[in-house]
Amino acid sequence: ISGGLLLSLLGPGFREGAIWVAILAVGHGTNTLVGLGETLIMVQRPALNTVNSVVTAAVQATTGLVFIRLWGPLGAALSTVVAYATQGVLRFAELHWLLGWRFAWVALRKPCVAFLLAVAPGLALRAWIGPVIGEVAGVAGFLAAYVGSWWLMGLDSADREVLAVLWPRDRAGAVG
Repeated sequence: ISGGLLLSLLGPGFREGAIWVAILAVGHGTNTLVGLGETLIMVQRPALNTVNSVVTAAVQATTGLVFIRLWGPLGAALSTVVAYATQGVLRFAELHWLLGWRFAWVALRKPCVAFLLAVAPGLALRAWIGPVIGEVAGVAGFLAAYVGSWWLMGLDSADREVLAVLWPRDRAGAVG
């Protein structure tokens, strides 16, 4: 929503790269989601983890050669997303088959719904108002809608427990 504005702080030519950075963020988000799986596989099956890395590197090299030639920097960003997605699929499959691990996909329902409810007003404000001020308004609209969505849906009990540990209400016993 405001990638162009943030990148323009680095110089006028950087605004153009906003879409590339957004695509890279999707790739890195995917990698973060499955990152814990790498640790488990590395401990349980280190050779398999090496195979995953080799396959991922091969996928990125191959897609990079093809995509960059076709689409330039956009192709580079897309090849990163394809490589991270490949690595994620490998990790999920291996964790499921080798360790019997099952991901609780239902845990992603509320964050995804909150995101989808928030991205629409954020993008609408961005498009309606235009560059710079529209980007700031878009981010503000997105954040307001995201927090509002969570407020309407409510946090799960496990999330409330984590927040209670992170931010205890009784600050009298706090050190410092």
